[in-house]
Amino acid sequence: MNPSNNVRGSLAASSEPNSAVDSMIPSILGSGTNDPYPIYDHLRRTEPVYRDESGVWLISSHEIIVRILQNSDEAFRTQVTSKHPACLKDMILLQGPASHERLRRLMAPLFCAEAVADLQAFVTQEVARLLAPLAQLPRFNLAEAALALPIRTICRMLGIAPEQSLVWLRASALAMQLMGSLFLNDAERAHLEEGTQHFVNMLEAYVGSVDPDATPDHPVSRFLRLERQGEISRSEIVGNLLFLFVTGFVTTTVSIGNVVALALKDRSIWQRWCADRSSIRSAVRELMRYDTAAHAIIRYAARDIELGGREIRRGDRILLLLGAANRDPHEFESPHEIDPNRKEGRSLTFGMGPHACIGRMLSIMQIEVLVNALVDCMPELAIDEEKSKRCQNGRVHGYRDLWLNNMRMTQARPSV
Repeated sequence: MNPSNNVRGSLAASSEPNSAVDSMIPSILGSGTNDPYPIYDHLRRTEPVYRDESGVWLISSHEIIVRILQNSDEAFRTQVTSKHPACLKDMILLQGPASHERLRRLMAPLFCAEAVADLQAFVTQEVARLLAPLAQLPRFNLAEAALALPIRTICRMLGIAPEQSLVWLRASALAMQLMGSLFLNDAERAHLEEGTQHFVNMLEAYVGSVDPDATPDHPVSRFLRLERQGEISRSEIVGNLLFLFVTGFVTTTVSIGNVVALALKDRSIWQRWCADRSSIRSAVRELMRYDTAAHAIIRYAARDIELGGREIRRGDRILLLLGAANRDPHEFESPHEIDPNRKEGRSLTFGMGPHACIGRMLSIMQIEVLVNALVDCMPELAIDEEKSKRCQNGRVHGYRDLWLNNMRMTQARPSV
């Protein structure tokens, strides 16, 4: 058994809500194969700001979600302060505006255009290494390469030996679940927090092993120098390495599968890619809009506020349905159609505003490099829809298994 299989299964695993029978949330954030888009369409048409039976507000309007994401007066927070797990409290995601801006500024050099360009050579080499054995097979599961590429890339970026990527991936599994879970009972939370603390301890030891004087170019050395200057604390370094590690590969892994599957289902897209590599970039962004990897993010009302004619109370949980926003007809013409040349509309695949995904260009670069390589070395790919397994796990929607048939190899095999 491939050691990555169990980890792949837990990429987005989270507990289902303990809510009323009529709650819509299990169809959006549960574990299964439900298609949430009909629910999104219904909500958007009838109640774009809807209070679910579970007590959570579901926001399906692109315009209202953008308003919340761009809010600058602290009316919406990313977490309830009193419920911060101690092992996650220093993550940038959970900080107020001043600390968030400071930490984002300190992390930004990791994701600047020059840094992403430097990583592209590594990504290109990794893609070639991962695809070479697959190109010799009549069929293969792309999900394994879709996981291996981003996890090895984030390891490289953080100075961790890529050969140790599976060790680190397994160690981070419970932290992934804790960060991705909206509904947890006390026992589940305690279990995940204990596992996350083990990963924090691993990160603390890793940071402590780096000597910024002996290895000044090590990615962690820069943060240690900033620590000496009083710009960041050791716990902030560790907490945000955890954040970067976990968020650095989940969306990319799932998006690779979603993008490739859609292109192979709509053969015109795949054929266009084969004929014109320059068409890949815009199409990838459109496919990521159409089949968003991360379907929802959570906010909390910091005060009583009105949204879409509804009164939201201080402390209420608000679920921003990014998947619904990316199919909103008020923002996108014919949103349920794939238009590789689409120009209008603001995709929320990577969020928006102060908390927009800092690594979005790194994610897109990896997807584009992999797609280009697939088109180059296996232009006659076809998806095995019967064997491929789509999975809706928590906030992340994508493929647990994506089986592809390499028609060139299939046709070349002698009949028995």
